[in-house]
Amino acid sequence: MKKLLAAALCLCMILCAAGCSSQGDIPPDSKSTTAPNLIIDSPSEPFHPEDLAQPMHAIVLPSVTETVFAEDGAELFRMTYQKAQLILNGTDVEDIITGDLQSRMGRVISDAADIEALAQADYPEAENWSAYFVSVGYTPTRLDQAVMSLFGNLSSYSGGPHPSLVTDSVTYDLKTGEVLTLDKILREDCTGEALSALIISSLDDVKDELYYDYDTVLKDRFSGDLRSITDWYFSRNGLCFHFSPYDIAPYSSGTVIAEITYSNLSGVLLEQYLPVPIEDATGSMYAESYLQDDDERFTFTADVIVDDNGSDVLIYSDATVTDVRIETGTWYSDGSQYAATSTIFAADSVGIGNAIRLRADLTNEDTVFRLVYRSGDREVSAFIVYDESGDSILLAHG
Repeated sequence: MKKLLAAALCLCMILCAAGCSSQGDIPPDSKSTTAPNLIIDSPSEPFHPEDLAQPMHAIVLPSVTETVFAEDGAELFRMTYQKAQLILNGTDVEDIITGDLQSRMGRVISDAADIEALAQADYPEAENWSAYFVSVGYTPTRLDQAVMSLFGNLSSYSGGPHPSLVTDSVTYDLKTGEVLTLDKILREDCTGEALSALIISSLDDVKDELYYDYDTVLKDRFSGDLRSITDWYFSRNGLCFHFSPYDIAPYSSGTVIAEITYSNLSGVLLEQYLPVPIEDATGSMYAESYLQDDDERFTFTADVIVDDNGSDVLIYSDATVTDVRIETGTWYSDGSQYAATSTIFAADSVGIGNAIRLRADLTNEDTVFRLVYRSGDREVSAFIVYDESGDSILLAHG
């Protein structure tokens, strides 16, 4: 993933003839991925080798769907999972964590074989058939120089009134590659009683949706060995605990999340696991058509392959930005609102010398790609679109 920077290359050519960047203010057409007329800007200053930023820490999470059909063409079984790849400058930690994520996905794929066998057996006899499925998807909730947390849902259906849903999470120490357990991130003097009290307090606004004895359940659960508590993760705002349907609330309440903000974790969380803001992260991001020569413009490039037959998009910044992610999503049927479906890329930061190459079909109206990042105290959102009129890649802000 690391590409050497050619020292003799002049870095002042920012925009290629085949592509323009955009900082417009108009969202894309609600029923098409083709952008309207946008204001076209370009970075105000050329890139210089001495401005190279720290290489990004990133994860690529493209989804893969495999479908099994009956002889008559009916859909029998569908499995959706992710092919995860971590980018940490090729260190041993990168291989350790990537291997663990692949093992987790492998276990899901192995278990899915049982549900596929059930579908094969049940289909001939079933009335009003609905295809059986297994779907697993993780979303990065915090990624920085210290840790990476992933929160995911595993849903499956093999008959009955509704699918089953189980939540899962994992947090890695990015310096060692180890999976962090709750006892390793908390101070030694932190008790389960104190932790459960913080969790119960964080659920106060939704307590009417929970079982009447949820607080007793939580006190009992956290009275034992904290190492056995695995349903937690870090978010950008705090330490989160998640509870699957039927755990402390009925199925209709869905997954219950209890978030304890970092400001309330003083004296509880070890200092090395508190997030450290990146100073002067006030850049802007740009997109253009990718050309082969772009390999020499950047030192580190993350490849995000969604569609092998899609077009290549180059995404970069004019200065450091943080909490970068690329989502896939769709528009609601009335075209009034966008709904994210999955995160296919996340990075702690993108700065000078770093770039993202996205390969995707931007003309497919069923899938919308959105870039989200933070610049200073602002969260910036932009749709990645193909402009047919100018044969270029644009960022449509909205």
